[in-house]
Amino acid sequence: MMNIFSEIEGLHGENLTSALLHYLLLNSQEVKDAFIDLLSDHSPLLEPIYSYEHFSVKKEYPTQDDKLSNGRLDLLIQLDDFVIGIENKLHASFQPNQPEKYIKSINEVGQQLEKIYSNSMSCLLFILCPEYKKGEAVEKTKFDSKMMAVITWEQVLNKFKNIENVDSPRASILLDEFIKYLSAQFSFFPSFKKKSHHFRSSFPARGTSLQYELNNAIWKFFPSPSNHISIGNNWLGYGFHYSQEAQGGWFGFVSKSVIRGDCSNEAELIIATNYRPDSIDGLVEIELSYSNFVGKNTFINRVDFDASWDNIEKWQRVLSVYGQNDTVEND
Repeated sequence: MMNIFSEIEGLHGENLTSALLHYLLLNSQEVKDAFIDLLSDHSPLLEPIYSYEHFSVKKEYPTQDDKLSNGRLDLLIQLDDFVIGIENKLHASFQPNQPEKYIKSINEVGQQLEKIYSNSMSCLLFILCPEYKKGEAVEKTKFDSKMMAVITWEQVLNKFKNIENVDSPRASILLDEFIKYLSAQFSFFPSFKKKSHHFRSSFPARGTSLQYELNNAIWKFFPSPSNHISIGNNWLGYGFHYSQEAQGGWFGFVSKSVIRGDCSNEAELIIATNYRPDSIDGLVEIELSYSNFVGKNTFINRVDFDASWDNIEKWQRVLSVYGQNDTVEND
């Protein structure tokens, strides 16, 4: 059995979930059967997907396409009569020519296996994404609707929750932790509606635990966010970088004492950047008493959230104007 720590060391986001899924598929018959059953339920093919004798799964499979560019497919599954690619999109956006640039290599693997086993191989490519990205993913499948389909992480989560018993103790423990991790990813913030009015009700030196938790919940929606929190008497947040042209900014809570003009709350969630976002829907422009909060030409917006912002979709849509978090995914 492979060492799980060597599999996941230093990983997060898409890479972490791909590595965990890879490990569980190889080390748990129950997880493998449940996942293949889910793929079969959403396959564009009429015949069911099955695994009687042969099963293998590779992660970060290198692909080549002279026209669409080379890349790395998150998972490549080989079954008795099927070759299946899995393109994992947890929160990151699609890169150019993703995932269609993987199709050529998947078909080539199928052709090679046909020669080896002397039987026909069906080739498929699934996009694995959160429910809130399903619409975008379905549009991508129109590139080849006979070969491509979509499954969501929420469907995977529900399928795994219904597994009654896992024979391997190690895989069983990991599956339980994986389920907890996925549940946390897609339940935006526990009791957000009840707590929404407390986020801005005070700002003691270095902020509150609730403000810290909300910062961590929205961290993944910013491009290249820092792993190190920035804390001061009047602020609590994280920096982020948008491009190689030194574009970037900071998001987090600040005390009303550093906000110019009227402020009805004791604290506000703000985003300060050295570039102007494309849209300010859900945002309100404000000024701070600091002249160079993130450098020259600072653009500062207050996030105008309320109790209705209790879901990932709302935050992701509003914050996406600052750029997508693409730093944690493969090519």
